[in-house]
Amino acid sequence: MPQPVSMPQAPRMPQAPSMPQAPTQMPQAPSMPQAPSMPQAPSMPQSEQAAWEQELQDRERRQQQPSPSASLPQSQPQPQTNEHPSLRELSDLRSRFARLSADFAVPEILEYTLQPARSMSNGLELIARLETGFLSYRSFTPSSVKSYTGPPLAFSAPNKPVHAYSESLVQMLGALDAVESGGDARVRDARKALAGDVEGEAGRVERWWKEAWVLRGGEAEVVKVRT
Repeated sequence: MPQPVSMPQAPRMPQAPSMPQAPTQMPQAPSMPQAPSMPQAPSMPQSEQAAWEQELQDRERRQQQPSPSASLPQSQPQPQTNEHPSLRELSDLRSRFARLSADFAVPEILEYTLQPARSMSNGLELIARLETGFLSYRSFTPSSVKSYTGPPLAFSAPNKPVHAYSESLVQMLGALDAVESGGDARVRDARKALAGDVEGEAGRVERWWKEAWVLRGGEAEVVKVRT
């Protein structure tokens, strides 16, 4: 067999020239000249320094302590008022009257004296008992009729709230008479207004038990009781 013909080899490429190596050490920069040192201040003697520190401590201590004028309590100015003392007294009486009228409650039964015990041979009193639920006192408005010919209100236990209330109103009128005005028109006007209200309430409670009899007296229960 014939031998195969060998292929010619390709020519070699020329190698690139090698790069020069950088120097391994960098050149050092020239050193900066040092600034001249500042001259030190002369030291204070220890005795003067201690005295100065003591002065600073004393000054701080004086600043922290309150001044004598600040520690003293300041007097509060007293409010000036020209209110008459009797006006305050009338205000108290007005409040008392309001509480008195608000607390008053009428009894469920009224008793009227038809014949007193002294006029009865057996010593018993003739009483008429009348229920009051039909005539509310809170919404009561007295009628224009002023004359009353019915029996008087008996002084008995059921009527005690009415008698006590009427007596309290009379006592309040006496207290109003004792209030001195001293020539002050404000006191006179306030006293007159309150006296009118108290008198009006006293007349109202009296008219209430009288009109109760006028309206329903014929339905009252008549009993004899020993007084």
